[in-house]
Amino acid sequence: MSLKKRKIITLVVGVAIIAVVGLVYKKAENFLFIIHSHAYQYAYFPSKDILEAPLAEGTPATAVPILMYHGVRVVGELGTNTERESFIEQMEMLKREGYQTISVAEYDAFREGDFVLPAKPIIITFDDGRKDSFYTVDNIIKKLGFKATNFIASIKPNDNDPFFLTWDELKRVQATGRWELEAHGRHSHDKVVIDADGNEGRYLSALIYDPETGLESIENFETRVEQDYLDGLQDLRTNLGIEAKYFAVPLNDYGNQDSNYDGGITFNRYLSDKYFKFSFIESSVENNDVLETFYNYKNSNPHTLKRLEVMNMSADQLKFALDKFAPDKARAVFPFGNENDQKLSKIRSIYGVLTKTDSELKITSVEPSTAARAILGDKGWQNYVFEAQIARGQVREAAAIIYYLDEDNMIIMDWEDHNVSIKERVEGTETHIAAIDDPIDTDINAHISMSVNKGLLNVHFNGVQLVDQYEVQIPRGAPAFGVWDPNGGEVRLTSFSVTSFD
Repeated sequence: MSLKKRKIITLVVGVAIIAVVGLVYKKAENFLFIIHSHAYQYAYFPSKDILEAPLAEGTPATAVPILMYHGVRVVGELGTNTERESFIEQMEMLKREGYQTISVAEYDAFREGDFVLPAKPIIITFDDGRKDSFYTVDNIIKKLGFKATNFIASIKPNDNDPFFLTWDELKRVQATGRWELEAHGRHSHDKVVIDADGNEGRYLSALIYDPETGLESIENFETRVEQDYLDGLQDLRTNLGIEAKYFAVPLNDYGNQDSNYDGGITFNRYLSDKYFKFSFIESSVENNDVLETFYNYKNSNPHTLKRLEVMNMSADQLKFALDKFAPDKARAVFPFGNENDQKLSKIRSIYGVLTKTDSELKITSVEPSTAARAILGDKGWQNYVFEAQIARGQVREAAAIIYYLDEDNMIIMDWEDHNVSIKERVEGTETHIAAIDDPIDTDINAHISMSVNKGLLNVHFNGVQLVDQYEVQIPRGAPAFGVWDPNGGEVRLTSFSVTSFD
């Protein structure tokens, strides 16, 4: 055989070997994927009564609770965030209680009027695209007939980080039909140096410090951050064919923490509005006590949709939170008419110090904050009357509030020494509604009544009507009261009631 023929045969054989090895490797990879997905430690065998639990019946729901997880691991495995046993108990509780999982896209369709919610809907989400947010849970979700959403931080599969799902794995996740994949930024979880001492901040919300040039300019910051939003979208488009519309805000805030630039919050809010239809943040929780609603309504702010990070709550704790904030008619009373009314457990301070006794609720501002605020109900309430007997004390300003959502969204009555004014604050922009100077009986006590019914506001102060049928923009919210004074101080409620019109 000539040398030329031997070279050709060698080349052909070499190419064939490479092709076979590649094919074997790809099959092996697929096989390993299957083995990992159904490894014994991740097996799940629900009881017959769990599998046969019926879906809840009744009228369609008006709001959807959203749960958030990161990783789910067997006890002892590296990186445990939620123990798998806890996750199973939580999912089985949802199944027993008749909950039906829906996708974010279906919630979107509900808001658009194209989807009717089941009686007890729920959305289950995971952040980051970790391996332990799929392999450890998919068998559970599959057998319970559930679906879930995973928000992908795309730098991880780009870098083949072994703790996270690769793009090939994500394609298989996508192909199950159980998983919705959406955006979580590219470098969004990275830390950056923010000062000469080496302190670190967040990539999307902090100005980067360079020892040679100092802090980056605002212009460079905005260019860099916006590019990360675009890059995360492009990664999902290129690798998965997904045109992402929904965004889990990285680390669950828009830049409130670890930032050296106040404008970072505003800019990230602007970008989430620009590039996404929905954005998700986290509800407040302290020691497994859920402090605010994680139910999302048809007209909830699309860029501050709330999720509850469940972690290792017991199934009973999760059920209590779901029941506590389930949509209902606004109702509350103080002094307490029923100590067992769990709605009263929603009373809390969001800043300042709240003191409760049998005869009064007192909110106190503490220097240097100079302000304090107490929430008296559920941010999902609407169409109600809020009446209260309020004692202003020696403070600069007391406040009574109806439809409180956050500091940028509320209807507030400010009571100063010789002035009462009513304003609506929507996305930080205030509209003056009414005011009176030298109000009647302006000593330190007053009776206030604020109501919204079908979008129309009425306000009375010591029997004088200040607002009559004013059309408001805020769709729902909690009653609240507060105090502001540069020297600190307190405001007391000796009674209040919340009564629904519905």
